[in-house]
Amino acid sequence: MGSGGSWYNNQTAGTQTGFYDKNGNFLSATAGAPDSDAHGRWGPVWYVWNWC
Repeated sequence: MGSGGSWYNNQTAGTQTGFYDKNGNFLSATAGAPDSDAHGRWGPVWYVWNWC
C-alpha cells in the first residue's frame, strides 16, 4: 500500500494546514496558502487542521 500523494492548499491566502498522527501529535505544516507538494507523505497522517 502506498502512502504518497499530492496535496494543494487552496484556502484563503496565508492559511496554513497542520498534519497530525493518529495520537494527535503534530507532524508538519504547510506554508501559507497557496502551497502544494507533488510528493506528500501521507502514511503517518491521520488528521488535518487549518489555521490562519
